[in-house]
Amino acid sequence: QELVLAFRRGVLLRGRALDPEGRAVAGAVVQIASGGTRLDRVETDAEGRWSGSGLADAEHVIDIFSPDRGAGAWKAVLEGVRPGAEEILVRLEPAR
Repeated sequence: QELVLAFRRGVLLRGRALDPEGRAVAGAVVQIASGGTRLDRVETDAEGRWSGSGLADAEHVIDIFSPDRGAGAWKAVLEGVRPGAEEILVRLEPAR
């Protein structure tokens, strides 16, 4: 008996983290969650870019945090983000 499995390919969510002056934030931690479950955790590259793949076509919460590296810690949280072809530009604010 042959067993055939069909998997639905997930979608990509990508963006770029910027500091309050518009400069790239490298090494920031990006967490992607949906329905209260963390789906992916990545770090931004030297240009502040990040991506999460294999995600459902649903609303996600994006939580980005850059620890203090001499310039202060920055944070941003976006809710209701849907995957798409466009890069999401996220301007981080000082963490409180």
